[in-house]
Amino acid sequence: MIPTDISASAGEHEDFSEFSETRALAARRLLHTGELEAAWHMAQGALEAARRGLQTDDLVNVLVTAMLVANAQNDPVARILCSELDRMDRSGSIHRGRDLCLSDVVRQLLQDDEFALARRWLDVPHHGEKRIQLMVQTGRAALAEAEGHHDEAAQGYEQAIADWRTYGSVPEQFEALIGAARSKLNLGHQTAGETHLQAARNIAARLGRV
Repeated sequence: MIPTDISASAGEHEDFSEFSETRALAARRLLHTGELEAAWHMAQGALEAARRGLQTDDLVNVLVTAMLVANAQNDPVARILCSELDRMDRSGSIHRGRDLCLSDVVRQLLQDDEFALARRWLDVPHHGEKRIQLMVQTGRAALAEAEGHHDEAAQGYEQAIADWRTYGSVPEQFEALIGAARSKLNLGHQTAGETHLQAARNIAARLGRV
């Protein structure tokens, strides 16, 4: 069940923000360790608090967290939450917070076969922010993979692996390694695919992911 909007006074916003952030972090930790029911409980609490707090960046972060947990449970709510993020993006309300959600939204849209929407997210100008540029690069590799262009996808993912390593985002490097492994295996490059997969497993072990 998705918590509904509940208004709150301005004086309560800071408390709601702290509460939603704490719950969202807990939900992500539980997600990574495979405790999905507990993760969803935390995500619901975070989402209700974020809606009360009326802070856009908080809501974006929590919506993404809830979407990831729902997706891990194969719950169609993931698609609903992704649609909410897309509506917010179209309204221009999350321009500053795109670095909080672009990669995860694009992956969800591609999983839902919403290729045109994924392309729209990737084609919006991003004014040179490095993190966003790398997210777009990884997203384009994922789009190429979804469309069956595995050679293009493999090249894009391998560049993304190197760039995310330099940038310092281990979770995004993990996602790029998984994508590269899939693409290489689809091309019949067994050794390269397994090498990327093992590197992803090593990162997962470091992050405590199941």
